[in-house]
Amino acid sequence: PELAPAPGAESFLTLSYHAAAATELVPRGFEVGFDQLPLPVAAPAQPLLDRGTLAPLEVSEAADAVTVTGSTFALVFDRATGTIRSWRYRGIELIVSGPAPDFWRAPTDNDYGNRMPVRLAAWREAGARRAVQGLVATRIGPAEVRVDVESVIPVGASRHTTRYTVLGSGEILVDVTFAPGAEGLPELPRFGMQLTLPREFDTVTWLGRGPHESYADRKAGAPVGRYSGTVDEQFH
Repeated sequence: PELAPAPGAESFLTLSYHAAAATELVPRGFEVGFDQLPLPVAAPAQPLLDRGTLAPLEVSEAADAVTVTGSTFALVFDRATGTIRSWRYRGIELIVSGPAPDFWRAPTDNDYGNRMPVRLAAWREAGARRAVQGLVATRIGPAEVRVDVESVIPVGASRHTTRYTVLGSGEILVDVTFAPGAEGLPELPRFGMQLTLPREFDTVTWLGRGPHESYADRKAGAPVGRYSGTVDEQFH
């Protein structure tokens, strides 16, 4: 049939093959294979957000925090840590801590073989040991507020900047930049941000391959779909 996908949507044709008769290994009707073909269906462009239609924001500043309040949410930025202290949506707290700079990851067997935990040890606590230089809130428009956080990372006195753009819709855009402070620094094991959610948010839903892990050596057995599961079930 003809398809009229929504903006940002993808379409696939999935063919599933099932055993026509029972064998010693599989019952009748058991899925023995599948193919999934992405369809060349062009979706219309995603319309740009009209920020003029968003609900207005209020900004209040204190010695230790900046609070941005919208029609359904309240967001508190901590001046000392440069992170979000509280993010409440319709009375529900969405965050415990972060986002904070993160430069480390769990070493693998190969990492231990090339002494990565020793060679790159300077980055392990670099994010936690950052020095926040300042937090500045700027009103861009009635429904848009920008919060800039400047930090110094102790490895080479490198500069780390986080820019939060808060919209009246309740969305937060996060942009991060990093400038090495010296040449010859050890390579980065990871570059990103880390945050902690409340424990009761224990279900994750995603659009992609699944339902199990889908590294390159086994992704052919993981069709694209919409999947859900508990956080504990995503251990790998």
